[in-house]
Amino acid sequence: MNTRVLENCVDPEVLQKTYETAWESTEWSFKYPKNSPYEKRHAKINLIQSGKEISQDSYLLSLVREIHNQIHARHLLGETEIKGAGISLKDSAFLENIHKDPAPGHGFKLLGLLNPIWKEEWGGGFKHNDTVYEMKPGNFVLFDPLVSHAADKILCDEKRIAIDYYEEEREARLDFYK
Repeated sequence: MNTRVLENCVDPEVLQKTYETAWESTEWSFKYPKNSPYEKRHAKINLIQSGKEISQDSYLLSLVREIHNQIHARHLLGETEIKGAGISLKDSAFLENIHKDPAPGHGFKLLGLLNPIWKEEWGGGFKHNDTVYEMKPGNFVLFDPLVSHAADKILCDEKRIAIDYYEEEREARLDFYK
């Protein structure tokens, strides 16, 4: 699968509501990345795991599903079940964590910012297979989670809040991403 940047995926108002709701959430934890020393962990809200909603925040879950629906509708990705979804918070103190995500099936991930404003000079891009993709509000990166990836260094005092989705590909769509 080739890495692709999907542009203008989500209405700015929906991003803004999700950003604000995430900030107010009581579900932030420092469990990720698992098996890492504490100083390498970052704040994360785990929303959907193995296709099941694990968050108790029904409003945040509805916003997360709306973002997902808008991405798929605007880029004709078809209908899929969200197998995993989470929101992460990183800042300039974040230590790079190049990793591959364990994926039970043939899947892909979508990653995008919730921040309503993010400037290129602030860093915080998405590094995938040694290429850094600029993160812009409203855009999402579609990528193979089995290939090495990480958040690039954040060069400002802003907090970078990102949302990611894990989905399993269906046979009929595999050629679309090659």
